[in-house]
Amino acid sequence: MQVKQDSVERLQAEIRTCSRCPCPDDGPHRFAGKTGNRIMLIGQAPAKPFGPEGKPFGKGNGHTRLFDWLMRAGFSEEEFRDKTYMTSLTKCYPGPSPGGKGDRRPGKDELAACSSYLDRELDLIRPVLLIPVGQMAISIFLGKIKLSDAVGQKFVCEFDGWKSTVVPLPHPSGASLWNNLPESRALVAKASDLLMDLKIELGL
Repeated sequence: MQVKQDSVERLQAEIRTCSRCPCPDDGPHRFAGKTGNRIMLIGQAPAKPFGPEGKPFGKGNGHTRLFDWLMRAGFSEEEFRDKTYMTSLTKCYPGPSPGGKGDRRPGKDELAACSSYLDRELDLIRPVLLIPVGQMAISIFLGKIKLSDAVGQKFVCEFDGWKSTVVPLPHPSGASLWNNLPESRALVAKASDLLMDLKIELGL
């Protein structure tokens, strides 16, 4: 186990010094977790840092909404962070959206540059429960699918020699109008209930 943990730490150190593409900001490189985490949450990209802690989905960035969803599933924020490897498709903050609302979506070249890092994180952690957050992260694992067809459902993804139960969530950003629709809130509540069931079933 220690060898594998060292591998996770080496990978994280490599990501922090990556220069594959020019980041529009000096950081942050947002991921947190360790070998032994059985849950993996994958977002779109790191957000602008808030405060000195620099946690994924820290203060701001949809923090309150995300952890409200997880609290309904039976997780306190402290418990969820302790049990979960949290990362994103791309590892650098992409800068603000040109339209002025939220952050810019990473481009295909940025996704391609970071894809091997995510593949290695997945192979090292091998989570039993995978939570992609937001349309972009969901599409990486489930292909082209509407949020309304993904959220509130569970899926199984098979990898090389292992598999993971997948429960998608929408991005919790306040810039997302989808989250404000009554039918969307009902789907998110269903997703939270699925996570609660899996917490018990998988002993998370």
